[in-house]
Amino acid sequence: MHILLPLLLVGLGSMLGGVSRYGLTLATQNVAAFSLPYGTLISNLAGCLLIGLIAGFSGRSELLSTELRLLLATGFCGGFTTMSSFVYELGQFVQDKEYFFASTYFVATFAGALPALAQQGGRPGADMVLIKGARVVTMAGPDLDPGDVLIRKGKIAAVGQNLRAPRGVRVIDASGTTVI
Repeated sequence: MHILLPLLLVGLGSMLGGVSRYGLTLATQNVAAFSLPYGTLISNLAGCLLIGLIAGFSGRSELLSTELRLLLATGFCGGFTTMSSFVYELGQFVQDKEYFFASTYFVATFAGALPALAQQGGRPGADMVLIKGARVVTMAGPDLDPGDVLIRKGKIAAVGQNLRAPRGVRVIDASGTTVI
């Protein structure tokens, strides 16, 4: 069941996101201002904002579990946003020679998505540093030589040998030095 749970969470989130996007498309299909596919535009912008907030909150807090991130970010946002619909609708405008609407839709999507994604609050791992290869003097056990220390938000998060740096983490080669 442990392997099945992530698949179920992503599937449930995707279903809810897809149904939400479809509902948004139905709710906005008769909007008269310009002839843009507002359902896709709104779902892509809202999805970018939501995934940016989830990523930012996850990077600053331990409150969002891996399971909740799978449900919301991978599942819901993956089903709610849609690059394929965006490309298809953009292609329809170009095919119909409606270049003004094509360019307006393109610019509105990307101009709206960039600030929404900025909500994630910096690159992943920006609040961590991995010190590798030093002689690490520990208070609770034997010294590690070579050893590694992972620091997150100014606090020691892990001490060990051959620690792997999470994506985006700054790594300091401290070979030949001692960390106490």
